[in-house]
Amino acid sequence: MCPDLWTILNFLGWLRTNEQSIAIWLEGIALVAIFILELVEYKRQGREGIEQHRESAAQMAILQSQADAAIDETELLIRELDQEQYAPAAQTAAELRDFWVSQPQLYDPKWGDNGKQGEVRTSVTGLDIVRSGAFGLAKQCDSFVKHVAAKKTNQ
Repeated sequence: MCPDLWTILNFLGWLRTNEQSIAIWLEGIALVAIFILELVEYKRQGREGIEQHRESAAQMAILQSQADAAIDETELLIRELDQEQYAPAAQTAAELRDFWVSQPQLYDPKWGDNGKQGEVRTSVTGLDIVRSGAFGLAKQCDSFVKHVAAKKTNQ
């Protein structure tokens, strides 16, 4: 027999005698490899989560600015109508006021004490700012309706 064949046969004999030890080592290596793969996946998902959070925050900031702009434009319109004392718009302003007041998730009367005409002194969340704006908007509408009603009474 050739020496290479003896080497192979000796190796196979060694494998048979150390079969359990080799299996334990291979299982340990596999577990370490699985742990490393899970760690890599966890870190990848963490990076994706951070990116998704940044995108969500940016989208919320855009929505917040759009909501603020809509409230500001509506308040400006109501103030202008009040200055002009445009009576035909009183019914629409009253309906707008009633709509805002009927939205408990947006309208919070506490801003009558904490805010001045819808301006927040200190606020924690964007929702508080929207609630403050909604209170100021409802107050502007109410003021306009009262001024128009007073004008009709004086005539």
